[in-house]
Amino acid sequence: MAGYTQSINSSITTIIPTLATILTFVVHTLLGLPLGTSEAFTIIAIFNSMRFSLGLLPFSVKAMAEGQVSLVRLKVRLLSSP
Repeated sequence: MAGYTQSINSSITTIIPTLATILTFVVHTLLGLPLGTSEAFTIIAIFNSMRFSLGLLPFSVKAMAEGQVSLVRLKVRLLSSP
């Protein structure tokens, strides 16, 4: 189950910045606001910088969960030894 969750998280985090960029442009256009090339490229650059931090998120969550399990096992081991 954890493998499936990690796979889903990995695939979602690569898609999110692209979807956020498209959705931002669509909403901006639907509101009738002007959209110049400098604003468009700035928005694309910001969302692409977000891609790196979101790409590390699934691995960070997995490492935190594994660390928590290890600490619980270590605590049980140390408390049970004479």
